[in-house]
Amino acid sequence: MKRSINRILTTHVGSLPRSPDMIDLMRAVGRGEPFDARRRDEMVKAAVFDAVARQIDAGVDIVSDGEMGKPGFINYANDRLDGFERAPANTKSMWSGTRETNAFPEFYESEIKNIDRRLRMQCVAPITYRGHALIQEDIRLLKSALAGKRYEDIFVPSVSPSLLANYQRNLFYKTNEEYVFAVAEAMREEYLAIVDAGCIVQIDEPGLLS
Repeated sequence: MKRSINRILTTHVGSLPRSPDMIDLMRAVGRGEPFDARRRDEMVKAAVFDAVARQIDAGVDIVSDGEMGKPGFINYANDRLDGFERAPANTKSMWSGTRETNAFPEFYESEIKNIDRRLRMQCVAPITYRGHALIQEDIRLLKSALAGKRYEDIFVPSVSPSLLANYQRNLFYKTNEEYVFAVAEAMREEYLAIVDAGCIVQIDEPGLLS
């Protein structure tokens, strides 16, 4: 990671706003509905190139793809991990009934409904990572969008073990600690792939702040 020695280097949180068409597509993907894979790839490429160009134009030094190709910053891992199966449709969202959603019910009402319709998974077998081609494609697309542009560094967001473990319930491991460590060991392959590609890995782990 480059340090801000001569000036303060700028970056952002990782996930950037999507167009209405991208939101509709990613919600369909997140709910496990059929979709046109070719159209999705074309839309994701266009969205990544646009997101990168906007970051460069705004003077952002450490750039990401805006997570444009992910249906969600947690459930994108459904396509990258073995050991999970579809959970019952009535599985409660981890955000339902939280202090934040209870305090601002009008603001969160529509989002909670969309979250609760997303494809939910549950752990039923040993967890292993199978997303090698997907993370390599994420990195390739981001670097393609940055070709010929001036920037200081690249970062790629990746889900944290505890967030994924909290979102997808465990029916296999004996303890929650064992479950979280199994997720961590599997996701380690994604973290290493990002670092080995010369990028910074950003792990969204709010639990470290508590």
